[in-house]
Amino acid sequence: MNVTEMLIAGLQIGALDESVARYGIDVETNCVLTGERIAWGIPVRRVVSSNTGEFLDLTSGQVTGYVSENSARAFKGACNMGSIIVFADGTHYHPLISATSAAAATPSRPCWSVLVRELWPERQGQECLIILATDMKKKVWPLAQVGHFGVHTPVLLFDSSRDLLGVWPIHWPGLLSVLNLVEELYQRGFTKNIIADNLYIDLKTMEEVGYTQTMDYERRLRQIRHTAEFKMSIIIAQKGV
Repeated sequence: MNVTEMLIAGLQIGALDESVARYGIDVETNCVLTGERIAWGIPVRRVVSSNTGEFLDLTSGQVTGYVSENSARAFKGACNMGSIIVFADGTHYHPLISATSAAAATPSRPCWSVLVRELWPERQGQECLIILATDMKKKVWPLAQVGHFGVHTPVLLFDSSRDLLGVWPIHWPGLLSVLNLVEELYQRGFTKNIIADNLYIDLKTMEEVGYTQTMDYERRLRQIRHTAEFKMSIIIAQKGV
């Protein structure tokens, strides 16, 4: 399955509205949203309006061209989607980063920190689409990749505050190990920015934790700060989950 097929199945997106579909024509080209080869397409401006904030980003700088039917359906049906995890069997999750927000949502939604632990190893080897985005409004799903859940899981990470936008391969068991360490530090009083930068900056928390222990923590962090698993963990880490 490709990205649009996974989104349509997971979000149960219905058929394309006739007011858009009627503009479709036979055309041998590539979808300007996903790059896939298509034989039938809809003019991109019938799907993506010119006042869309990220128009050029979505269309790789193209102002004309065509999109596939599935891309049009996904674009219309995935508004304000934010984060999502979809498996090929149609099972999907719409997780939130904050555990408090997840519990308060109606209906309740899973928290990333809890969900990443619950999925492993039961979902190992299954085809999946995973997007972790801190901004619900910006449409970044065309950049995502479908892969298999396990030791090389493609995850689209989008967090503008950390200048993150791209697909990283996540080693899921490694992610859980890194997340445990990050959350241990978070629980002990270090902020996410300090954990991501240098523990020695926070002298007050260093004194509370102990210099020897902080030095050990910092040594371990220096070995993993560059990894994809750390990039994901620093976004989803929570206290007391």
